[in-house]
Amino acid sequence: MSTNAVALWQTVKLADEAVEVQARPGTAQTQNQPFILLQDVQDIFPSASRLQCGNRALGFMVDSDGNRLHPIRVPYMEGVILDVIISHSLRSSSAPDINSTINAITKERSARPARSSHQRTRQRQQQQLEQLLPKELIEQERLLQQELLNQEEMLQRADTKPQPERQQEQQQQQPPLPTTEKATAVPPLRQRRPARRQQQQTAIEQKRDGELLQKELHLKEDLSQQELPQPAAQPLRQRRQPAKRQQEQQPQQPQQQILDETQTADDDVKVPVPVPTTVTPAQQRRLVKRQQEKERQQQQERQNQLTAPPLLPPPVPPSDTDSFLLQYQQGSRLSTDAAKTKYRKSVMLYQTFLQHIRAGQTEQANVVKEDFRQHFNNLEAEMAKNQDLQERMIDMQHTMLEMQQRSLDRLAIIQNRVQAILIHRYELHEYPIPRLFIILPRDASQLYPDNISRNKFRLHFLCECGEHTKSTQSKIQHHIHLAKHEGYDLERPAEFFRRYGHYVLKLLQMLKYGVAVAGFAVPAMVPLRPGESIRATKNPFDNHSIEPAVSQTIDFLQAIADMNQLGTPGVRHEEDMVEALEGADLKRLTAFLKGYDEDRELGNLYRVVTSEGHVKWVCLDHYRETYNTLAMRELEDMMMVNGGAFDEHHGRVEISLSSPIVATQFYRALERAKFVQELKVKLQWEITYNDAKALRDAIHRSNVSSLELSCTASNSAAELLNRNKRAEPLWQILNNSKIRSFTLSGYSGFWRRSALEAHSNELRVLKITDEIDWKKDYAKVVELLQMSPHLTDLTLGCLKINEAYKALRQVASDRCPLSKLTLEASKDEVLIAQFEQDQALVSMDLVLPSLAAYTHLLKSTDCISSLHISSRTNGYSDCAPLIDLISRNRNLTELKVSCYLSEFQPVYEAIRSSVTSNRSSRLKKVCLYRGENQLYTTDIRTPHLVSLELMQLKVNDGVLSQLLVAFGSKLTKLRIDSPKWQPVHSEILFDAIHAAPGGSRLTHLYQTCAEVDEGVLRELSGVINRSNLIEHEIIVDQSFKLDPQRAMYWVDFITWVGGKLTSLILSCPEPNEWIEALSNANFPAMERVSFGQVQKRASQPEQGIYHEMTQKLLSTVVVQKS
Repeated sequence: MSTNAVALWQTVKLADEAVEVQARPGTAQTQNQPFILLQDVQDIFPSASRLQCGNRALGFMVDSDGNRLHPIRVPYMEGVILDVIISHSLRSSSAPDINSTINAITKERSARPARSSHQRTRQRQQQQLEQLLPKELIEQERLLQQELLNQEEMLQRADTKPQPERQQEQQQQQPPLPTTEKATAVPPLRQRRPARRQQQQTAIEQKRDGELLQKELHLKEDLSQQELPQPAAQPLRQRRQPAKRQQEQQPQQPQQQILDETQTADDDVKVPVPVPTTVTPAQQRRLVKRQQEKERQQQQERQNQLTAPPLLPPPVPPSDTDSFLLQYQQGSRLSTDAAKTKYRKSVMLYQTFLQHIRAGQTEQANVVKEDFRQHFNNLEAEMAKNQDLQERMIDMQHTMLEMQQRSLDRLAIIQNRVQAILIHRYELHEYPIPRLFIILPRDASQLYPDNISRNKFRLHFLCECGEHTKSTQSKIQHHIHLAKHEGYDLERPAEFFRRYGHYVLKLLQMLKYGVAVAGFAVPAMVPLRPGESIRATKNPFDNHSIEPAVSQTIDFLQAIADMNQLGTPGVRHEEDMVEALEGADLKRLTAFLKGYDEDRELGNLYRVVTSEGHVKWVCLDHYRETYNTLAMRELEDMMMVNGGAFDEHHGRVEISLSSPIVATQFYRALERAKFVQELKVKLQWEITYNDAKALRDAIHRSNVSSLELSCTASNSAAELLNRNKRAEPLWQILNNSKIRSFTLSGYSGFWRRSALEAHSNELRVLKITDEIDWKKDYAKVVELLQMSPHLTDLTLGCLKINEAYKALRQVASDRCPLSKLTLEASKDEVLIAQFEQDQALVSMDLVLPSLAAYTHLLKSTDCISSLHISSRTNGYSDCAPLIDLISRNRNLTELKVSCYLSEFQPVYEAIRSSVTSNRSSRLKKVCLYRGENQLYTTDIRTPHLVSLELMQLKVNDGVLSQLLVAFGSKLTKLRIDSPKWQPVHSEILFDAIHAAPGGSRLTHLYQTCAEVDEGVLRELSGVINRSNLIEHEIIVDQSFKLDPQRAMYWVDFITWVGGKLTSLILSCPEPNEWIEALSNANFPAMERVSFGQVQKRASQPEQGIYHEMTQKLLSTVVVQKS
């Protein structure tokens, strides 16, 4: 402090003693605001725990992250006297533990005596109130409070009469009442009530019951005093007893009574009500009708109470505080002004406690609750004199205990559900995108729970920082927080909420209320101060700055959950949705994000792998905190020199190494770059045994968990001694406990060139392309599978997939939990089998050269879901084997068959006939192809969904005409680049389109000029005119001078279809003549028309002339479009 600075002094007061404490000057942490240290106050008042200004306890100063500044301090308040709050013996410095608090409340409840009817009324109302929704339910609370005040007035009026007189009145007014009271728990403090007060309370309750009885009697007497004939009395039917059973239990008497069981919402007291002995049928009908109407109203009220959002136990509203004090002032119930002030402060603390509990601020609520306890103790002397004051204070204390228990129960449920999400461990291969995400409204003022599609939300990912990202010298917070990204707009929000709504709701509650579990910590949110906006905060991605949006989104999701719009029968139940998402759920999430770019990482997050091999996604700050920045730059330089690729977000490196020297340099950088988790490396030379050892050592000293290696083995004379053990370093890499995924391609001898025994590994994914010889390698494969207890995805190269599948099914079923098995013999011979957890075969995808060689496999399998027959030689003159396969495999959904163009129609008709006649068949997608030509449909049962693509016209005229007659109106893509397309084909296509109800479906047309007969252009122009072309390309590949007359046919055609043309490529000698001819013909080119590169001969004129003419044509096009 400078010598010229004026000293600041703060007056603090305890009881009647006031002292001035010197204030400290402001610092950067307090934003230059002066402050008072709590320890300076404690030097004068040792028991001081907080400071209070009026009725508000001052909060301690915090930093930008919401953490208290140390030493503890409060802001300096000029000209204000601060009251000192003394710490209570029961006050703890931190929030109570959930389990200990619940156990304490449970023990307290078990020791409570039975409550009276009036007390039981309040407790039952409290038990029906479960959640806190103050904004929507203020009016209901006010009405309920007014009802309770009326009951208090009735009790006070009854309390003015002496006890014997009231008992005598009760005995004269009503007979003994059979009551069935249920004992309910009351707070232990109620045991302080004197015995005389208990007797008075019992009498008051009896008087109240008598008044209710008198009202019933007056009502029934009014009905009986009508001048109507009075036949013999018949008993009214009871609400809760059948008529016959009631008559048996109550025989006829001269003065018959009809029991009308009146049950209120407060207790279950059955009151026999006397009525006249005789009533007319009309009176009876009216009475029964009125009674039924009353029952319906009561039932409706009970139903509304069950369906309405639960309320809080009725507090003493601030508006009622003055009226309550006024009653005591008039009756001189409170002896002193000091007692009135203490009571007023107690009520205000009670209201503050409710506000904190509603907002989920348990820590602040605990502080206020203990301040209330201090005021309660200060009013003990006054409560001993005034029983009504004692009742009110005890009720408030009991409500606070109940509210605290509900808050703790809610936090325990949230923590348990969030724990199920956070403790789930993901492996590298099943964690493609971040798993923690929430939604926030784009405009919080416009939320429509009744119409989800109208709401605009953005999805935000969360940083999974925690103990795994914290270093010994860390200076930043490691709490789960919002990622530094603007978020993603949601597509199809209604479907998103049905699939992910419950999951998002739990994560939002985690952010709002805070958790600490499984190495993760999330501090509870603190609401913004009045007048403070999110824009005014320093960090818009800070958890506390989004507190209003989080609270509104929670309310919104709970509202639509009440309307049963979160979850449908087709989606998992809520109990499952709060569990961790599976890899498939995460991959599906990207379909709901607008503007999602697969080349960019979601949320600007980075993938890291913990020391246990588990994957987390963190922000850049925590990523840099975890890894060495210098090592990262060194690796980036290595990638630049060797032409590699480095994906920092995923920790993925892809590189090709040309020599052992370059590989050594890369290995050194890799060992220091602990952030690399996926490595795809190609060794371009024939590696030796020592080269394999160097790679093994580098992998062992790195954090690589997924390795994809491509290399070839050396067969030089120098490797003769190591020939039989050259694959051992690769086996040692495979047995590394860090490796979760291993792929080896191009290396021969992996199974036979190793004498090492397989050890237990942590592999999840294994792919070896070295072909297996089952006679020689069977034992080695079995040994590896036996040592792979976590293997779920296996890909092996083999010679015959039929033989390999049979052997592996017997071996793998008892040794590893395979969910996917892929066998590859060649590009045209692949088997992919999917299994359930019990190793039951679910589906199989096959790529086979023919059906004949795999008859045994196809007959033994009836759950093939996808079949691709890639044969290019065998014909399908007989479709019986294919039809039989379809009939036996009811789970077959997709079929792809390679066949001749002449077989398209008969094979398609045979398949369609088989499927339509077999209702249990699930086959939908069918594709018949030959080269680039294909006939396909997305639903074989629906004829109009079939499409034809003709992109290669290497077929005779008769077959082409036959296809156009059958499927001409289904033609979607056509390439005319050979003389195979004749004028007759254009005529057939034009007639087919003209006769089709839907017209042409042609969307892509590609033409060349050189070898195409100009006679096809006339009918083809009619086809183009009737088509909605997405792409129409013409390549001019013939010189204009070669045949000017033929060229002019093409100029006219191009001019005629110019409105549909998207690309015109002049790929011929001397294109200027074509340009000039098109310009003279007023070619109506579109803006999308592009002129391709021109192949020029050496004798072609200079580029300047061609360029000038091209610009002239382009300028003409622009003028026409403008």
